[in-house]
Amino acid sequence: MLYETTLLLSPQVSSAEIFSLWDKILNDVQGIGASIKKDVKPFERKLGYAIKRGQRFSRAYLGVFYVEVFPPQAGLAASLQELLKNHGQILRFMIKRVNAVPELTRKSTPLKSTSEATSSREHQAQGKNILNSQESKEDKPPLADLDKKLEEILDDKIGF
Repeated sequence: MLYETTLLLSPQVSSAEIFSLWDKILNDVQGIGASIKKDVKPFERKLGYAIKRGQRFSRAYLGVFYVEVFPPQAGLAASLQELLKNHGQILRFMIKRVNAVPELTRKSTPLKSTSEATSSREHQAQGKNILNSQESKEDKPPLADLDKKLEEILDDKIGF
């Protein structure tokens, strides 16, 4: 069985100590009989909402590791949960069963060449010129003139 474990670690731990704390957590997990298949080292992250654990935290270190348990052992997930729950520097954690370890790649967008960027800017400028070339408010006739003209048109059609 393969489990993905996501952790939010306390930001009170210095950035120099975070990796030694991470290694200690991984060693503790291996100590209960699980093997680590892959891990993503923790990095600092702004949280969507503040977590209150003694004090309010709006930032935390986020780390992920994948644990394989073979052969499946009864109660290992519960003991992993207890281990993480009792650790003082872990703010939150989530254990999820997965089928395979995903290939983690960074998404990137290719940069535009300078000629493509220039043509894109020209296209945007042309669009602005079209919008700006439409009638402005000063060119429109006053509302009273429009009402008068409308009455004339309607009177002509009704009045035969």
